[in-house]
Amino acid sequence: MSETILYATDLSKNAGEVLKYAYHLSNSFDKTLTILHIYQMPHIRFMVSRPKEQMKLMAIEEQKAVVKHYCSKHLVDNFTDKRIKIKVLIEDNVLDGIVKVAKKLSPFMVLIGRKDKQTERGLLAGHIGKGLFTDLEVPVVIVPHKIKDIRSKNLIYATDFEEGDFFALKELIEMAKVADANIHVVHISTKDEQKGNEAMRAFKKRLLSETDYDRIRFFVLPCNNIKKKLKSYSKEINADLIALLTREEPGFFKQLFSRSLAEKLEVDIPIPLMSFNDAS
Repeated sequence: MSETILYATDLSKNAGEVLKYAYHLSNSFDKTLTILHIYQMPHIRFMVSRPKEQMKLMAIEEQKAVVKHYCSKHLVDNFTDKRIKIKVLIEDNVLDGIVKVAKKLSPFMVLIGRKDKQTERGLLAGHIGKGLFTDLEVPVVIVPHKIKDIRSKNLIYATDFEEGDFFALKELIEMAKVADANIHVVHISTKDEQKGNEAMRAFKKRLLSETDYDRIRFFVLPCNNIKKKLKSYSKEINADLIALLTREEPGFFKQLFSRSLAEKLEVDIPIPLMSFNDAS
């Protein structure tokens, strides 16, 4: 199992709480925290005396100093933790940069913050978040900038009864054990509720036969609007995170995470979202 959590940050003003959340997770799981900043180096339009590679090295060192200052400001004394690593990569494309580092490190999970609505900055600009969901085989967590509660006591796993859900839930269960958290396995039934109940019974029977974790509950929630129901249910149980499986083919995930709906979720569901890749 990987020994690091990778947190990619743009160092924006409002992302400090996400950094604290990432640090809390790394402590909870006893992992190192690798803080990654992708620096898009401006194109120089005039002659310079230094070689291009030397300029890149200088830029990396300068940006490392900026990242260290940012982390020191938000983590204060915790920044002295030797398990915190700083990495700066010069890359024109933020998504490509994160994927490149993640594939090299094979982290326990990848965290990014949601797009800052007040500016053009922020990592979850639609295609970046969705790109990470499909390009990486490790869990990806999207964290809202305004997050204040770093606990993880009530977790929702939204299922459409896919084979990959068993793999994802087993990973989520191992995470839940660390926090002694409750897992609510939910299926939003938009059509035949009876079929949903039957499928949930079979799903529950198999999952419980393959795990000894006793803090899992199962619910079929009838509603024609998946996003609306997830929002209301997460509020009802005071959920700390919603997890689900990434699927490329049409189905539950694609309906939930279309480009327009993903943007709405940034406002409508103010808790972290965790995606597991079906390919893993």
